Amino acid sequence: FCTSLHAANWIVLRTPGLELYTDAPEKTARSALDRLANIRRLLPENEAEPVALRVLLYGSTSEFRALAPTPKSGGFYQSGPERDYILMPANAQLPRNVVHEYVHFALNTRGGTRRPGWIEEGLAEFYSNAQITGATARLGAPIPEHMDLLAHRTWYTPAELESAHDDPLFYAQAWALVHMFRHQPTFPEPITAEHLADLRLYLKNLRADVVPAPPSISAAKVTVEPAAPLETLLVRADAALRAQHPEIAKQLYAQALHEFPNSPAVATGMGTMALALGDEPTARAQLQRAIRLNDQDA
Repeated sequence: FCTSLHAANWIVLRTPGLELYTDAPEKTARSALDRLANIRRLLPENEAEPVALRVLLYGSTSEFRALAPTPKSGGFYQSGPERDYILMPANAQLPRNVVHEYVHFALNTRGGTRRPGWIEEGLAEFYSNAQITGATARLGAPIPEHMDLLAHRTWYTPAELESAHDDPLFYAQAWALVHMFRHQPTFPEPITAEHLADLRLYLKNLRADVVPAPPSISAAKVTVEPAAPLETLLVRADAALRAQHPEIAKQLYAQALHEFPNSPAVATGMGTMALALGDEPTARAQLQRAIRLNDQDA
């Protein structure tokens, strides 16, 4: 972790359901925020209030690379106990796997009954490669790896599709079924052998939809402000902790403690980190200190 620990020049953009921290230019941040918000508005059931998601857009490539799960990662999604994160470098397009996880987040925070496995994963895959250009959005473009698997693998049975499987073929088949049924008022339940027979024919002429793009976020609905140095250190530390890099989180918390030794929020953060690492005595001591400093989160 060789990038600066200091929190200078970070800004935070907020709009309903999304907050984005970045040390990249504001224009870059607005573009990323707009794309996520537009994907959310393309989804079905969009009448519910959104639940907040935190995005970290790193202008520092070295800091992102220190956190990324693989050297070639263009961004990743990370769940947490209190909020979910998207972490990505400012010079990258939003990867399809990140959009997939974001669609899960957006759909599942809207309540409602749990859907069968093929619907859950199929919806996430269907919107994962959405392309928004000007006044139009292109949905459901063929995904080459899915088409290849569907052409060469033995498909899941209707009964097997009811629950999710960690297999690329399952995602491919779920994507194709959602694609076929997307214009119906409801998805059929359960899937039958006849549906799968129809799907084989449907795949021969699968095409994307071109629909009107949702309007961009109004500038009035986005607040932009400098991120306070303490706030930025704590946000970066929590993101590092959730991304399974406690050594980076420790450095950031140590810097926060050095610069803000009497902050209850720092004590709470360090207690949270100790708890995540299974160090209960340290967690208890830090959280008790934060409580004495009147921190409500502690």
